[in-house]
Amino acid sequence: MSLKSDSSNLTDIILSGKLSEIPPLPKRTLKIYLCSNRSDFELERFHLWRDALPALQHECVQHGLDVVWMDVHYGSEIDHVQDAYRLQEHLEEIKKCHQQSVGPFFVCLIGNKYGDCPLPIYLDEQEFQNIRKEMLACGKDTTLLDEWYSKDCNSVPTVYRLRPIREKYPNYDFRPKMNVKDHQTAIENWTTTYKELLNLIQYGAKKIYNKGDVNTVNIDKQQKFDHSGLEAEITEALNLSPKDCIFLERNIESINTGVVGATSFVDLAADIAIDSNKQKLLDKLKNRIRKNAITENIFKFDIAWLECENIHNAIEQHVEYMENIIAGVTTRLISIVKECVNEQNNIENEIEPVSSDILVHLHHCKNMMIDHSMSGFEKLLSSVHNLILTGKKVEHNPILITGLSGCGKSTLISTIGHQTRSLLGDDVILIVRYLGLSPQSVDGKKLLQGICMQINQVLHQNIDLKSYDMKHLNSYFNGLKNRIAKSSNNFVILIDDVDQLEGINGMKPLEESGDFDWLSTKLPAKVHLIMSSQKIENENGILKRLSNKCATTCSCIMFPQWTLQQYSLVLNKKLYDIHRTVTEEQESILLRIFSSTSTCPVLINTIVEVAATWKDDTQPNLHLPSTITEALHHKMDNLEMVFGFEIIQKVVCYFLISEFGISEMEILDCLSSNMEIIQTLDLASQPICRIPISLWISIRNQMEILLTEIPIHRKQLFVWNNKAIKDILNRRYLLLSSDRTSYHLDLAYLFLEMSQDPERDIFGSGLCLVDPCRIVTCPQPLLYSNVKYNMRSINEVWKQLLHSGNISLLKEYVFCNFEHLLALTHSTSVDFLLEILQTTLKQVLDSEISIVHQAVSSSRHLLLKHPNQLANELISRLRKWKDLYTHHLDSLVTQCMQWCDSNTIPLMVPLTSWLHLQRIQLAASVDGLDGIKHFTVLPNNQSILCTLGLVNIALYHIPTKRILRTFSGHKGPVNCIELTNNSQCFITGSDDKCIRIWKLSEGLCTNIIKEHHGAVTCLTLSQNDDDVMSGSNDGNVLICEMSTGKKLHVLQGHTKAVTCLKLIDASKLLLSGSKDRTIIMWCLVDMIQLSTFRDYINNPVLSIDVSSDSIFLMINKVLVCDDCNHVIAVCQDGSVYVYNLRNTELLESFRGTYKPITDVRISSDETLIYSCSDNMLKVWSLHKKYTNNSNDVKHSSTVTCIHAWDGIAATGSESGVIKVWNMEQVVLRDSYSKHTSSITCLQVSYDSRFIVSGSRDKTICVYDMTMQTVVTFYEEHKAPIQALCIFTDDSQVISMDCNSILFIWKPHTAQTLRSYSNINARFFLLSSHGSHLVTAAGDQSVKVVALEDKTIVTYINHAEHVTCLACSVDDKFMVTGSSDKTLRIWEMFTGKLIQVLVQHTAIVCSVAIGDDNENVVSGCKNGQLIAWCVQTGVVKCQLIGHTNGITTVKLTNKGKLIISASLDSTIRLWSLQYGEQITMIDMHCPVVNFSMSEDASRLVVQLEKNKYSPLLCLHNSPSVEGNPPWDPEVTKVLPINVKTRQHRLELEYPVQRLPTRKRNDSVSSVPEIVKVSPMRAPQSKKKGRRKPGKSKHYQLLTRKAVNNSNHKLSAVCSIL
Repeated sequence: MSLKSDSSNLTDIILSGKLSEIPPLPKRTLKIYLCSNRSDFELERFHLWRDALPALQHECVQHGLDVVWMDVHYGSEIDHVQDAYRLQEHLEEIKKCHQQSVGPFFVCLIGNKYGDCPLPIYLDEQEFQNIRKEMLACGKDTTLLDEWYSKDCNSVPTVYRLRPIREKYPNYDFRPKMNVKDHQTAIENWTTTYKELLNLIQYGAKKIYNKGDVNTVNIDKQQKFDHSGLEAEITEALNLSPKDCIFLERNIESINTGVVGATSFVDLAADIAIDSNKQKLLDKLKNRIRKNAITENIFKFDIAWLECENIHNAIEQHVEYMENIIAGVTTRLISIVKECVNEQNNIENEIEPVSSDILVHLHHCKNMMIDHSMSGFEKLLSSVHNLILTGKKVEHNPILITGLSGCGKSTLISTIGHQTRSLLGDDVILIVRYLGLSPQSVDGKKLLQGICMQINQVLHQNIDLKSYDMKHLNSYFNGLKNRIAKSSNNFVILIDDVDQLEGINGMKPLEESGDFDWLSTKLPAKVHLIMSSQKIENENGILKRLSNKCATTCSCIMFPQWTLQQYSLVLNKKLYDIHRTVTEEQESILLRIFSSTSTCPVLINTIVEVAATWKDDTQPNLHLPSTITEALHHKMDNLEMVFGFEIIQKVVCYFLISEFGISEMEILDCLSSNMEIIQTLDLASQPICRIPISLWISIRNQMEILLTEIPIHRKQLFVWNNKAIKDILNRRYLLLSSDRTSYHLDLAYLFLEMSQDPERDIFGSGLCLVDPCRIVTCPQPLLYSNVKYNMRSINEVWKQLLHSGNISLLKEYVFCNFEHLLALTHSTSVDFLLEILQTTLKQVLDSEISIVHQAVSSSRHLLLKHPNQLANELISRLRKWKDLYTHHLDSLVTQCMQWCDSNTIPLMVPLTSWLHLQRIQLAASVDGLDGIKHFTVLPNNQSILCTLGLVNIALYHIPTKRILRTFSGHKGPVNCIELTNNSQCFITGSDDKCIRIWKLSEGLCTNIIKEHHGAVTCLTLSQNDDDVMSGSNDGNVLICEMSTGKKLHVLQGHTKAVTCLKLIDASKLLLSGSKDRTIIMWCLVDMIQLSTFRDYINNPVLSIDVSSDSIFLMINKVLVCDDCNHVIAVCQDGSVYVYNLRNTELLESFRGTYKPITDVRISSDETLIYSCSDNMLKVWSLHKKYTNNSNDVKHSSTVTCIHAWDGIAATGSESGVIKVWNMEQVVLRDSYSKHTSSITCLQVSYDSRFIVSGSRDKTICVYDMTMQTVVTFYEEHKAPIQALCIFTDDSQVISMDCNSILFIWKPHTAQTLRSYSNINARFFLLSSHGSHLVTAAGDQSVKVVALEDKTIVTYINHAEHVTCLACSVDDKFMVTGSSDKTLRIWEMFTGKLIQVLVQHTAIVCSVAIGDDNENVVSGCKNGQLIAWCVQTGVVKCQLIGHTNGITTVKLTNKGKLIISASLDSTIRLWSLQYGEQITMIDMHCPVVNFSMSEDASRLVVQLEKNKYSPLLCLHNSPSVEGNPPWDPEVTKVLPINVKTRQHRLELEYPVQRLPTRKRNDSVSSVPEIVKVSPMRAPQSKKKGRRKPGKSKHYQLLTRKAVNNSNHKLSAVCSIL
């Protein structure tokens, strides 16, 4: 085993870890910098935003590309030319666009205006002194120059630097809540200063230049005083890559310079004439563009000047020009993008999928060495080298490198990776993993699985590890180590930050897991495992054990604290990189601060960032942060001061709540759709609702030291540099969990494309402030194309919805959304789906999600191999549950059927259910809840408010078993808890005679009511939460005002303690129960007692409930559901019972703790029952069935035989019952039981009017389906019936019993026509004309008998006994299969042997011959399935798939399709033409037999020892007339249809001129050109608001069936 070092194979390069040869990471962003003068192209830029960008998005999303449109002028009131520092930021942004963009990165709009020149950010000493000298010589005032340029000796070299505008004009940049007038004044003042200062500098520079002293100011330096900001941008782009730049030149002819506003389009001199100097510079710039850019990327437009009141309207009137601008830019960008994407795809196609994640880690390793060095740590590196060289020869321990965060562990790991080849040779295999860098490197199982798969590929082993658990992976890794030790290659495995590894399920920390022994076991020679970790604290963990073991062999390396020399090296390198330095005094102060703090890159970078602003005379006595927490708060305070708290909070929070990071496009989309941002920045008034790009660039650049970009899910995502940053900022901005939910929902809405739904009020304000057409967020479809999933959306949506706490949306869009479930299963594996379901169920209590998890888990082994079978599995397992769970499961089953219905490939779809989910009664159980006696359930069904101890109340989260908050204040035991109707507050009553009102979110008591004279025993609230009704042990009921606690009324009537209260009839009536064994009804309008209930109440009343229809009154621990059909009753023995209220039938019972239940509640959706007793809480699943008497269509005993014909299916069972099905409508037509013993055979007549059935009771029954009655019994047989057959004209029946006695008789009269007693047969076939009988006696012989004269026409033999036979439709051939593993083809009436077929390797057990006599298909006991040519006897194809004996095989009537059934529990459909499997279905039970309709569109199946006979539909069967033939290429596309937004325009460049038409007379004043122009916005349609819970995303899933009358499944959804 070896890899060639000079191999050009990219996969080999990546797998072997050749850092110097790895290909670049593919780019996944189209990032376009839009360049123009700010005032020159306002309308063009707007139309590019509105029309070109959506078209680009539409195209790019098909390739999985983000589109980021960097129009730096949009939304900005300030021209960046006047702000030199901002222009410099934008020039750097051009570089980033070039680095990150796929192909094109720069679009320039250039017109008749050259533009202004920016102020130089710095002047070198000679420049400044000479300019100042010339100004003085000419009598110019230098005050302005001295004020704005100051000497900076800490710059390298020393310069005079421009003072930031904000220092003098702090209101120059707009901030939220700023006084607009102050802002405008600052802009005006600076504009005046800018012009004066620029004139002075240009004057001085020109004077020097004109003197001809090139040593003073050379030509290159002179250009910065003359060149405009526009030229600076264009120059930057052309220097980077001219071929990826697009230029649009617009020439306006005959501009009227006297018009107000003409200066927006042309440079004017003081005399209102065109500035000739700038025109020369502009012409020179255009010539340079034409010389450098490629011709195809330059578009030229000449338009005439039009006189208008508004000068911009002149441009708007050039409709054709506008359309060509949009079409030209868009079509050219799309063309270049396609070329670049194809190039990338060619490279990616050479890289196997598993190599993509490896490449990410290799690039990170490579980049670490570019950004960092190991200066000062050579001794550590030498120690590692020695250990590696030792491990090359002998058995050794892994190497563990430990140290504090930021000490340089990752850099050391990367350095080792770079030096492995020089140490161990060029053939070394390097495997690198940086934990947390990708989703596959976080979970313990995925990490080990990925490492094993990489080694497998290097060793050329094709072993699927998807189904391996951690135990098997550990064993497999040990085996790989031993194999490597025998090879010639050294394997080096580097794992950085191993302490961050999560457990197998993604939830459990590594230190608590026992599945990671592979990290600590001894390694054979040539296998090197090197890990880094932070300080190890868990004494019992794996890493601690490994550390102790390594310490004995000196293979545990501790990273020492940095020395002052190392700090000095880092400081000076960072300053050198930004051309800065510090004085010796400043350096000593900085080093003193560094030495007193922990080594943290964030802290060092923050301090360096502050030091970079110092000048040589700065006295650093100001406070510098000494901890990372102080540094971050200092940084955030400055950002909030500059940009405003609201904006920074939103930006940081979106970074915080994203699981693996967030892309630039995503955060721009989130910010632009956030209501608070829209209001803060007044985006609703902008033509395009988008956060200003220049604002975003400034914020992002300021946060750069905190962030890094890594490729995840084929996207470039921003993540925090350090976990500590995330923790600190979480505490600053997201301290309360309630703060997080809105951000999680925002991100979920982004991936669900809800902000692009015109029917949805994205702001939840009831008033949509922004027209959705002005929202330009990039589409986030589930599929990018028919071959590419959106893995970003698939991995993020479920997490964001889960963390948002919106369980309803989580089910609607993820776990009860079929397409999302299929995408999760198909894009990764069913194990990933099960993992996220398990993760969800640890945080969510929900019956429907639990049932889905159960269904998927039951189907795991099938879905691992065949993920497209998900629809069948869910239909089969959930169909019986959908009526019990109508919220989302019903919709899920319907979606499964719709997916099948809309599919164009053949599918086997179950029409009836035969699979069952195991009944899970107990949903959750919580022990150790000290003092829980009373509780109430929150509306989300996840949490309860319960008594804790004697006097406290706890907010308890059931799934995670955590106390979220404790409420203290009562002085006595709490007797009752009630939640307000708005769920914002709750009230409690206690023995201390007080009622307390609590704020749920804050945990504070907001009011205390002290009006009772005895203990408060029960509570309830009015419908609007205004009043509190409370009962006491003094027998009184008080009504108090909730807000003030004022007592309003006292209801007196009970003689003992009031125990319960219930409001009915919209709070007009109140029921009160008491220990005096009475229930009183009170009128709350007149405050009078209406009636008293005493009859049949023999015990104290402890609780009461009333049905929602106010008919039934329940007492003493009995609750009634809202449907008024189900009642829950609890008992003293801890049991819970569910009854049907209408017929008193006991539906279900739950056994608890054998202790009295003190409280019971029902969830808001009535799917869960909560009960508490003996410090324990139990949660039970409530299945609201109406009776235990099943109306199931299954047989009461095992099905023994089946037959189908012409849409009718008949099934017989051991109990003698026959069921008749209408297969088209999937309904049970009838059932009859005239037999007294097991049914052995049956057949439907050819005219479908009657059924003939034979039984072990020796009788044959003829059942008339029209009259629905048995018309005759045939009772001539003296032994159990073995077989029967109806003649094709339905006039006669032939039957055979176990004694081989045969009778031919009439079915409607039971008249015997002939009998045969000398034919020895175990089974027979009737010829198609009914004249001959083909029989097999179970030995080696087969006979063909003439029925007329009982003569033997043909007699043939096999070497061993015959097991199966088949006859051709025209009775020309018969085929026999035998235990001798051969098949033989004979002429039926001559016995001539035509072919001997000898390819089977086991006993042949099933055979079929095609209607055209061309093909034979046979199956044997080992699952081998072969198709043969009748004429030649050669094998046409071997059909591989079955793993156990073939029980039945059939060809369709056209002979092109094969259907086979097997004891491996599958039924498979095959293409005879291609020799490939078309589709299959797993029955999860061995298949004994199946029978099908003539066109094979419906099948009825017999399962082994099963009471069910499932009905299947072969959807899109190629045998059905009108359906297209099957194409194997169809299986290469993804199983979900692509849905993308259509862009506004159909683009074509150049835009075709509309033909000249004769003008039509019309009363309309709108010109015809405007009516037909695509620039005209479409008419808006009035739409009603959607109903809650419905979404456009879901509507897209419910596609209509294909309009084809031959589609047998087109109405299958309505059947369900």
